[in-house]
Amino acid sequence: MTRPDHDPFAAFLSTGWAAPPPGLGRKNPLAAAAAAHRAALLRAFPSRALLIPAGWAPRRSNDTFYRFRPGTAFTQLTGWGSSAREGSVLLLSGGQATLFCAERGCREDPSFFTDPAHGEFWVGPEAAHDELAAELELRVLPLPRLAAELPEHPLLLRGVDAGLDPLIPADPPEEARLRTVLDRARLRKAPAELAELRAAIADTLAAFEAVLRALPGAAAHPAGERRLEAAFDGAARVRGNGVGYGSIVAAGADACILHWSRNSGPVRPGDLVLLDAGVERNSLYTADVTRTFPVSGRFSPAQRRVYDAVLAAADAAFAVIGPGTTLRRVHETALGEVASAVRRWGLLSDIDPALHPHRRFMLHGTSHHLGLDVHDCGEVPAADIHDRPLEPGMVVTIEPGIYLRADDLLVPPELRGIGIRIEDDILITETGAIRLTEGFPRRARDVEAWVRTLGETRETGSEFGGLRAEDAAGTPGVLGGHHQGVVRGDDGIHRRVVPGALGDGVPDQP
Repeated sequence: MTRPDHDPFAAFLSTGWAAPPPGLGRKNPLAAAAAAHRAALLRAFPSRALLIPAGWAPRRSNDTFYRFRPGTAFTQLTGWGSSAREGSVLLLSGGQATLFCAERGCREDPSFFTDPAHGEFWVGPEAAHDELAAELELRVLPLPRLAAELPEHPLLLRGVDAGLDPLIPADPPEEARLRTVLDRARLRKAPAELAELRAAIADTLAAFEAVLRALPGAAAHPAGERRLEAAFDGAARVRGNGVGYGSIVAAGADACILHWSRNSGPVRPGDLVLLDAGVERNSLYTADVTRTFPVSGRFSPAQRRVYDAVLAAADAAFAVIGPGTTLRRVHETALGEVASAVRRWGLLSDIDPALHPHRRFMLHGTSHHLGLDVHDCGEVPAADIHDRPLEPGMVVTIEPGIYLRADDLLVPPELRGIGIRIEDDILITETGAIRLTEGFPRRARDVEAWVRTLGETRETGSEFGGLRAEDAAGTPGVLGGHHQGVVRGDDGIHRRVVPGALGDGVPDQP
């Protein structure tokens, strides 16, 4: 017997408890943005009831489960992030939104101590339905009421809740349209959503600095990459909900493996470390940043040559991005810089240029949308993503790289094993673009100073804290000089202005 459910003891456990404390009663800052998403979705499906489930935590092994993260569309439409309850369902019908979720049982109810999924004795206190309704600005009902409230022929966001899927008749064409409409609605971010992304980037900067403080210890560990991963992931969990995706911590030749996730290799003096990682907020908005830095605090001449080529590609891409530009043009611009570098180095000079042989060294794309998912808006058709003119409020990445594998015999020996990527998060504005990640050093000399300064401080008991959100706007004395077309505002954020967009050269606020 694992739970006290026999009558005498159950009766004993149902008495003698103080009333649960009231909730904080705070309004969710994303409630208005979620309401706008719901209104747009209802306009797209005026005659259908829509079911958007939160889903369930996936099984890890036997009777243990991964930490629950609700489905992205559910959070988009409710604003309910890391504290969302498993099995919850949002119903949109007749112009009204209703959230169905498990109730917090009263302490006289046996579920208080017999329900391992929702009982407070097992999982801790949760907000009451009236508190949730006030926080999310939604009608909230008990989950068992869903069956009685469900209209005929509802349209389900399928593939999120395996228990719900077989209960709702399928409508493949409309279900596909539902997924696309939901993702299209996330292309442009509301001000509250942008605030969450900015905060995620600030948290990510603090986590990167925790990694740099861990470098001396990592170099002494046989699996130093794992040590750095622990530093980042620990900071992410302390400052937010956790990591927004599996961190890539790739030292030495591992940096040439595009989706290296084992993070099990050594971190040797003289190596580079490629760190691709982001902190996910409790709202579930995530950052996505990559920096490549020298373990010893200084690039070798060969490493510096490749690093500067990647930086030139990133800068060229940033120079063309803005409203009206397409991600295809951004990618072609970055890739053109990579091709130029490869030609300067005399690589692949005997290969037919029609093959675009430089793609050997940069197989991936340059940009993707960013938001609740690290690769946000994935249900929007690829051609639309690549060729759709960018609009103010969109947030995308710029992340060129050059990867010269250690086993590539077409690469000179002195360049083999060097993999470098630089990734920034970019906000499209009315007049240009803002590099939201400007607080992260980018120029080689600034990256070197960053590593030397933080690497010397090593880890302390406060390694995961100490950075204010506003520090992500810029770090005085660390950033490199301005480049053409970039203005630093009074708030410390660098903005690129589309030439001729404003006569006085001052960009609009995002």
